[in-house]
Amino acid sequence: MEIRPWRPAPGEDGYIIIHQGGGTLIMATNQEQLDAAADRFMAASRNVAGKREVPIGLMTNFKVLEDANATQASSDQPTARPDSESSGSDKSQPESVTPIR
Repeated sequence: MEIRPWRPAPGEDGYIIIHQGGGTLIMATNQEQLDAAADRFMAASRNVAGKREVPIGLMTNFKVLEDANATQASSDQPTARPDSESSGSDKSQPESVTPIR
């Protein structure tokens, strides 16, 4: 488990917990948020065959963008062609840009 301070500037207070089979990363903006993250992590744990386990995934108290918006935005964009198919293209410009909605 890794715990580290994190202060987005400007930003709101909060925490992010990333839990995978190989370990857990908890980032919090202050002690109060770290305590809240620890409480949430422990609340997510369950007893399985006599051991405490936490489901793999992401937990946060920040607003999370909906996947449907990201999927829709990416489907509105043309698919970038490999370099071998885009002869003569201007390499200074990105091949695709996803708009923020």
